[in-house]
Amino acid sequence: MSESLRLLIVDDEPGLVQTLVDILTLHDHQVEGADSGSEALEKLKASQKDGRPFDCVFTDVRMPSMNGIELHQAIKALQPELPVVLMTAYAHDSLIKEGLREGILAVLDKPLIVPALLSFLRTLAKGFEVVLVDDDPGFRQTMRDLIQNTGIAVAEVENPLDWVRDFQPEGCQIVLLDLKLNGIDGLDILKQLQTEHPHLDIILVTGYLDEIAPTILADLEIQKIPCLEKPLNFPVLQQHLVAAHRQSLIRSLEPLPGR
Repeated sequence: MSESLRLLIVDDEPGLVQTLVDILTLHDHQVEGADSGSEALEKLKASQKDGRPFDCVFTDVRMPSMNGIELHQAIKALQPELPVVLMTAYAHDSLIKEGLREGILAVLDKPLIVPALLSFLRTLAKGFEVVLVDDDPGFRQTMRDLIQNTGIAVAEVENPLDWVRDFQPEGCQIVLLDLKLNGIDGLDILKQLQTEHPHLDIILVTGYLDEIAPTILADLEIQKIPCLEKPLNFPVLQQHLVAAHRQSLIRSLEPLPGR
């Protein structure tokens, strides 16, 4: 994904829409506005037809005819993975909980905090990458092919000691870390990553799950770090990757109140 994003702003207040369009356009994004859910859907359909789909939708919660939750439901039918962010002037709106249950990425208070919004867009623009840390080239190739076929970028690491020393996460990165690496304990690499990058998403993999002490597995469960057994069930891995990507994007919005 390029640094320039295609964004759709949906609100029944034309002044707010135009303000956000102007601000985000000045920051090199391609931005369109819509003053209703129905107009937004038309723009989404047109963008898919011309092969230039939107990267994110920001929509007001309370709008006549179609509210933000109903719009999100319609968007899911068109483009299921498209991130949708709600905007609201009513922090305790009853629709907000419904939206979060429906898979809305975040809920932002109006007026939006523009610097934090731009930070989120920078994270989104950098895309999503999985870093494979494994000493088995056959496993890396299989995982690389499977993951790349879903549209996710992949980086490979064979020697974790050099890599972990210099690693600086960018954007939404998830580390897929083997627990046995040519005599190197993957748990030691895990601890170093957690110390230096506490918000990094990590998924552990191992062909020796039965050799891991129950106390270690219990600790990983408490920390919500998945530990998957080889050979991997790819649909299960994919679910973890999607969830981790979502949490990465949500964390990038944390400076904004109302999430």
